[in-house]
Amino acid sequence: MSPGCVSQELAPAPTRCG
Repeated sequence: MSPGCVSQELAPAPTRCG
């Protein structure tokens, strides 16, 4: 589980993976 790479469903903040 990476703090920078997580599904938006779990994280309200816009996270970009890759």
